[in-house]
Amino acid sequence: MYKENKNQQGIEKLCFQKSKLRCGFARIFLFFVLTFMMSCVPASTVKVTGTLTAEAATSKTTVAKKANAIIKKTVKSSDSKLTQLKKLFKYAEKTWGYSRTYNFDSSVSGWTRTYAYSIMKNKKGSCYHFAAGFAYLARQALGSSSKYTVRVAVGQTKGFGYGLQSHAWVEIKINGTWYIFDPNMDKFAEDSSLTYYKKKRSSSAMKKVYNSYKNTKYFTVSYVKTS
Repeated sequence: MYKENKNQQGIEKLCFQKSKLRCGFARIFLFFVLTFMMSCVPASTVKVTGTLTAEAATSKTTVAKKANAIIKKTVKSSDSKLTQLKKLFKYAEKTWGYSRTYNFDSSVSGWTRTYAYSIMKNKKGSCYHFAAGFAYLARQALGSSSKYTVRVAVGQTKGFGYGLQSHAWVEIKINGTWYIFDPNMDKFAEDSSLTYYKKKRSSSAMKKVYNSYKNTKYFTVSYVKTS
């Protein structure tokens, strides 16, 4: 009887150890799943979309014409440039939804044009789509004036409350001063409160949110004359 009880205790101990091991693997798996899902937006909003590959990028003229069509419907020709920017920012927040992009690669030539056209057409995309889309809307609305420089920034943020995450936003230089415009962050982190509309890039608040712009890459967007 004692020997049987001892054997039974050994079996129970082994099962307990295996259970702990399985639990450990489950926790590790869950950690990686949550980490993967928490990029650019709260996980509750995630939908799946495709992957950008080294396919031919959307042409400059194609994306510019698409942007111009949206601008024509959204702003008035009599609006000031800053009023146009605000209207287009609100348009992006209200109209575009979120869907995830896997394996984003900023080294793919023309990715900003491809992503911009995609979100303008399909009305959904990742933070990279939001940034590219708004950048092209802003650039076309501002025209060819050298008073403005528009670029897409790809770096990291703490703005969603999950620690550092990969993210993309827009920076616009207006009369020599850089400002941040981030419709994706403003919509999903701040409930479209214009918290991330036209904020000075040099401010301590923005530096904190965007990890002091460490390892950030920039992609300048140029105005395209379509007629």
